[in-house]
Amino acid sequence: MKNRFGIEIIGVTTGIGSRPFFVKTRGRMDARRNQICDTEDGMVSPWIYQKKSLCEEYINSLYEGAAKRMETAHRDVIVSIRKLKEVELERPVQRLTLNEEQKNRNEMERVNKLENNQNLQKSLRLRLAEVLAETEQVDVEIEHGIERVKAVLRHQVLLYWQGVLRGMKAGRRMGVMPPEPKLMDRYSGQAFYVRKRDELLKAINGVIGEEETA
Repeated sequence: MKNRFGIEIIGVTTGIGSRPFFVKTRGRMDARRNQICDTEDGMVSPWIYQKKSLCEEYINSLYEGAAKRMETAHRDVIVSIRKLKEVELERPVQRLTLNEEQKNRNEMERVNKLENNQNLQKSLRLRLAEVLAETEQVDVEIEHGIERVKAVLRHQVLLYWQGVLRGMKAGRRMGVMPPEPKLMDRYSGQAFYVRKRDELLKAINGVIGEEETA
């Protein structure tokens, strides 16, 4: 079930347990069962660790999905670059001219072929520029996705702490309740994505660099 943050995270935003009433109830029950622990980073619980782990898995899946998109785009770019090189290396075929009519026909064919090649080159370079722009947009999409995940986790943890406060025994000393657990800085899918993205950019920039120095 997508919430107001527009994303679906299995085990965090899905199921009846993700609804505010049940999240607060879980916090109240965990407080009564002494599931809340004090650490250097503040108060935590198994529930919070579980939600943190599920959110990290979701973020990793964002990177893995983006990496597959880069991989597919890279294959398409390689095909486009190969076609571009073939067109650039193509030379007009010299034919024996038997008469003036044949000469004019050959010249017309040469002009048409040249025009078609120029249009194809323009189309291929345009496609490479589009892929480059799309690649830059993916970085933005991932960043926005991560921010939405953090917003979801922050919202759920806030509801949970509200329940914890209601369930705490009178007189118990309260520690710091972090608004959200700190998520990991690096993901396995992130390394995969960066590698695929860099391979794609290298292929495109190789063509663009050649054009700029030509």
